[in-house]
Amino acid sequence: MPKRKADNLLTQENSLRWPLLFRDPEAAGLLFQVQAWANLLADCQAKAEDLRYKIIHNVPSTEDARVVQNFQRGQVAILEDIIGLESELKEWRQNHK
Repeated sequence: MPKRKADNLLTQENSLRWPLLFRDPEAAGLLFQVQAWANLLADCQAKAEDLRYKIIHNVPSTEDARVVQNFQRGQVAILEDIIGLESELKEWRQNHK
């Protein structure tokens, strides 16, 4: 596996979760101003809600079903990261003024 450059992407000023995106907060803020972001957000919220319903109402009875359910839990976590990205950027900006 290739090694990372020694330019230390994870300094105090950079986000630990989104180091490349938050490197330029002004450019990142533009992402949330386009209609495509609102559409993506709506899709993510609907998909997360659907997966949550499946996780709650489909009790796994086999090992394979448990694996699928754990994968769905991971998908929900990623979708929640995307859904909360705008508020996370706002909070990060306030903390790094």
